[in-house]
Amino acid sequence: MLATVLGQYERARAWIRANPAEAVTIYADAAKLSPAVAKIVLDQRTDFRTSPVPGAAQEAVLSRLVPTFVTNKQVGSRADADKALSGLFLTDPITAALATPVAVGS
Repeated sequence: MLATVLGQYERARAWIRANPAEAVTIYADAAKLSPAVAKIVLDQRTDFRTSPVPGAAQEAVLSRLVPTFVTNKQVGSRADADKALSGLFLTDPITAALATPVAVGS
C-alpha cells in the first residue's frame, strides 16, 4: 500500500511539473483560492523538483530544531530526540517508488 501511495504522489508531482497552468486552476478551484494565490503557493511554497527522498538536508533542519524541542519540554531529553531523529528516515519505499516509471497524463 505504501508503494502505491508513494507512486501516486510521484505521478501527481510529475503531472504538476508538466502541467503547471492546469495545476493552478485545479488547485484554486479545489482549495477555493484565487488563481493568483494558488499560483504563488504552487510556484513559491511548494517545490515539485526536489527529490522526495529525505536525506541530509532534512536531517540538518530537524537537528537545528532539537534544542528548541528540549527547551520547551516537547521531548524527554536531547538523547531521546537524537535517537528519534536517527531513525526517522526510511528511504527504501520512496526509492523503490521512484524507480518505477510514472505515466504522466493518464
